[in-house]
Amino acid sequence: MIISDAITLLKNSELRQVSIQDETVAIIGFINLAVLEIHKRFNLWEDEAVINMAEDVLVYKLDGLDANVDIDLSDRELLMIEAVYNNDGTPASLNDELDAASVWTPKYHTVEIIESTPTEVMNVIYRASPAFSTADTDVIPIPPQFIESLMFYVGFKGHGSIKSEGPSTSYGYYKQFERSVAVIKEEGLFAQDDLVSHKFDDNIYP
Repeated sequence: MIISDAITLLKNSELRQVSIQDETVAIIGFINLAVLEIHKRFNLWEDEAVINMAEDVLVYKLDGLDANVDIDLSDRELLMIEAVYNNDGTPASLNDELDAASVWTPKYHTVEIIESTPTEVMNVIYRASPAFSTADTDVIPIPPQFIESLMFYVGFKGHGSIKSEGPSTSYGYYKQFERSVAVIKEEGLFAQDDLVSHKFDDNIYP
C-alpha cells in the first residue's frame, strides 16, 4: 500500500473526526512513527554487516562512515545489533562478563573487541527500520498484515495531538493497536524464523 492510499483510508476512519486529517505532512509523520513502532515490535528487517579488522583497531561503528565496516544504510536506520560471528563462522559471545573473549556493544551501533587480527573479518547481524518517508507516493514498508496495526497507531497519535480531546480516545486507539499486534503474534501471521540470515557463511575464510 502506498502512503496516499493509507491517508485516504485514515481520513475516512481513524482520523475522520479530527482536524489533522487535512494536514498531509503530519499524517505522513504519524505513519512513519507507526512503521518504526512496528519494526520495534517485530524483526521485519534483518541484515548483515562485515567488519574488516584493522591493526590496533578495537572499536568499530555500524554507522555507514567507518571505513572498516561494510554496511548499507542508504535506505534504513540501524535499530540494534543482534549477533556477531567470528572469522570461522562461530557465534561470538556478546556482552558476557563471564567470558574474557566476549564482544561488547557499548552503543547500539558499536562493536568493541579485545583483540584485532588484521585480514580477518567479523560478521554482524543487525536489525533495521526503514528510513522515514517524505512523499505520499512511497510504499509503506510493512507487510499487509500490519496495515491494521498501523491504522490504529496513527489513530492513537492523531487523537493524542488534539488538546481538546481527553486521553481516553487516544488510549482507546492504542489499546486496539496492542490487540492487533498481539493477534499477529498469537496467530503466527509473521514467521520470525524466515528472516534469519546465513549470508556470513559465504564470507568465512577456510
